[in-house]
Amino acid sequence: VMMGTEIAMERMRKSPNKGQIINTGSMAGFTPGLSEEMVGYTVSKTGVLALTRTMAKDIARHGVVTKCICPSWTETDLVTKVVPEQKVELDKIVKKMKGTMTPEHVAEGFYRLVTQCENGSAMVVLKGAPFMIIPDYNVFPMIMSMAMMAKILD
Repeated sequence: VMMGTEIAMERMRKSPNKGQIINTGSMAGFTPGLSEEMVGYTVSKTGVLALTRTMAKDIARHGVVTKCICPSWTETDLVTKVVPEQKVELDKIVKKMKGTMTPEHVAEGFYRLVTQCENGSAMVVLKGAPFMIIPDYNVFPMIMSMAMMAKILD
């Protein structure tokens, strides 16, 4: 994702026709992983979100828009071909999320992200839920609300 974003950014900076960079994150970027084997995936998807929002601020001055789509469980090889040791646990989690989504449902979210959302947006795509934009927690109102919900230590 990082290399693709850098390549696209460099080309769009030089081009008279600006565009959008859409990174693919995951709901895993907002939640802890299922197991030790998921640490790399979870951390990388959290990084995709941070990369998207950082680049959105940095390259907006060049007329380039950067956004991120974060789908939940989708009918892809990552989900359908999970290792047997994780299948039972994964099936429980997917069931709680009302099952897997079709790639077509994610594509509809992608379309809405491109056509209806502003620079730096991170869209969550969940089965049976409306498409949602997750606010940037690095802006002042979000920091204050996080502070109000935080556990204070002495």
